[in-house]
Amino acid sequence: LSGLEHPHREFEDTLENLLEQMIGTCDSAELLAPYFEKKHIRAGEFLFREGDEGTSLYVLASGTASVVVNAGSDGKRTIRRFEQGTILGEMALFTGDKRSASVHIDEDATFYCLHKAEFHRAQEEEPVATGRFQSYIVRKLSERLDRANKEIRTLG
Repeated sequence: LSGLEHPHREFEDTLENLLEQMIGTCDSAELLAPYFEKKHIRAGEFLFREGDEGTSLYVLASGTASVVVNAGSDGKRTIRRFEQGTILGEMALFTGDKRSASVHIDEDATFYCLHKAEFHRAQEEEPVATGRFQSYIVRKLSERLDRANKEIRTLG
């Protein structure tokens, strides 16, 4: 559930800049950008909720958001807070499972959304650029798993 973290910035970065930071090439970033859709969400709203269908991933361009899980009788639990440059919602896009957590908007936010259909279209039309993006996501998921394992070890 953790994302790529960057120092807080007061401005909204362009999708091309964010993608270039993630995948390392301007050319691939420019090829992938048209597949994304810009979305603004106000503070206090949810980007998505735990249990929703996972049909897209999001890149946080500005604002802040928190990942929240249902902790049963203990209520809701905030897992982590994220800022610009974070990818959210990628797990459900790849697995087809329902959302494993909610994302609450803490400060007005702008996201770039990649819907599942557009993701599949990009895979067909721009396989090299999409492959670089997928490699980045795999690295981030691996880092998240490693961090979660370390946190679990400290509990025991």
